[in-house]
Parts: sequence; structure tokens; C-alpha cells
Amino acid sequence: GVNGDSAEAVAARVQEVEHEADRAFHEVETGLARTFVTPIDREDIHEIAFEIDEIVDMVNLSARTCALYHIVELTPPMHELSNTLERCTEALAEALPRLRRHDYAGILDTGRTLRGLEKEADVIFRQTLSALFQDPTVDAKRLLKEKEVIEHIEDAVDRCDRLGNTLCNLAVKHG
Repeated sequence: GVNGDSAEAVAARVQEVEHEADRAFHEVETGLARTFVTPIDREDIHEIAFEIDEIVDMVNLSARTCALYHIVELTPPMHELSNTLERCTEALAEALPRLRRHDYAGILDTGRTLRGLEKEADVIFRQTLSALFQDPTVDAKRLLKEKEVIEHIEDAVDRCDRLGNTLCNLAVKHG
């Protein structure tokens, strides 16, 4: 499992985080409806909150898929993609506070980092998918399980990159 935990335990923890993210997104929407003046456009704030929520949803889907298919041990490519996703979320965690500080150059740097990580994840995904289909020892069930998990993780990375693009657009707009 992940750090010795069962897939079900990990999925349950991730599900809790997903519920917290949903509550936070709802609070943002409610706050935007009540606030007359915002530091950046309301649509941009809403878009950022929406994209964060989408990332969390994809991570949740990945964890739930592992639990559903009883994937007890992540494969090396799943680990590699998960590590890439973690680096994406760390980059975003550093970038978001830069908006408040008007550090637009830093945001643009993060955007470049995220683009690189997304390309990296794409290569891992394609190579893993190709290897799964080429390996005669991989049965159809294993192929479908592993394919779905890596697709969800790769999709989460794509959504991180999309949020990076949104932040870069804001940096250009306000910088």
C-alpha cells in the first residue's frame, strides 16, 4: 500500500480531503457572491477555486480506483506519476500565495515548471501504456486496472498544468 496503508484507508483519507475541498470551494463561491470588490476579477478567483477542486477530485478518483480494484501495491510507473503529481501540487502551493504578493515573475516560473512536469508525466504515461499492451504476461484485467489508475493520476497532473496556465494568464494580465 501507500506508506503501508491499505488502498481503502488511503481512499477514505483522500475522500475526507475531497469533502473539505468541496466545502472550501462552496465558501469561495458564497464569498464571491457577497463581496463587492475583489483583489482580482471574481471570474479569475472562481476559476482558480474550480481548478483546485478539479485536481482534488482527480486525486480522489485515483485513490478510489485503487481501492475499487484492490490495488495493494503501486507499480513503479504509478509511483513515478504520483511523485510527479506531488511535485506539481508543491509548485502550486508555492505559486498561489505569490498572487497576493504580486510576484508575477515567480508565477510565470511555476508555470514553466508545471509545463515541464506535465510533459514528464505524459512520457511516463505513454511509455507505461505501451509497455502494458506489449507485455504478453499482462492479462486484460491487470491491463485495464493499471491503465485506469495511471490515466487518473496523469489527468490530475494535466489539471495542475491547467491551473498553472490560469495563474500565468493572471500574471500577464496584472503584471
